[in-house]
Amino acid sequence: MRRNKALMVTSVAVFLSMGAVFAATGIGLYASFANFRSAAVETEAVITQLNIGGSGTVFAYQFNGAEYRGHNYNSNGAWYIGKVVTIYVDPADPGRFRTDVFKRLGFIFTPVGFAFLLAGAAVKIKQSGGKKLMVTGRRVTADITDVVRGSVRINSRYAHHIICGWRGPDGKIYRFKSEALWTKPSAELERRGIKNLPVYIDGDNHKKYYVDVGILTEKAADLT
Repeated sequence: MRRNKALMVTSVAVFLSMGAVFAATGIGLYASFANFRSAAVETEAVITQLNIGGSGTVFAYQFNGAEYRGHNYNSNGAWYIGKVVTIYVDPADPGRFRTDVFKRLGFIFTPVGFAFLLAGAAVKIKQSGGKKLMVTGRRVTADITDVVRGSVRINSRYAHHIICGWRGPDGKIYRFKSEALWTKPSAELERRGIKNLPVYIDGDNHKKYYVDVGILTEKAADLT
């Protein structure tokens, strides 16, 4: 399971790189559309052929009294033959036009990109905070109660989290969840007889903690 350590670092890099790509793509698409739109003339066109098999969607429109037909390889699930849509025509070259697909794609890609960037940053901050708590925090030993699968998947691997429970001096049971592990740890925990893990808590603030899975990510044998 030593691959977990590399995958934890990789997951941060993947989130950050994907976020940068998506955000840059979204901003680029919107900027390209905005630049074209600034000099274009808005008009209406009728769809005469849908983009099936890569043939392109065909639009028929009029501009300055002349009729034009043009292909556009973008697609929209709401389009159908005969639908009237708004297009933007280059007055210097009326055969050139764009739909608002680029704008909408920009609005989709950009927030998705920033979401990935925020997720990557959050993981990085949590890991950094965990290392600090291992030095300054209060260490307790929590019993492993469950292993759950997360919703994040990278390279066909789902993240897994170890759930631990600890009874505090006040008699309450506190639950803690480990950071993402990219190899399901259940078999390794059972094989090695690991029934508890150290948890570092920020003083009496039980909501700020770090589950130390170093015994799995650094010392365990690799699983296939």
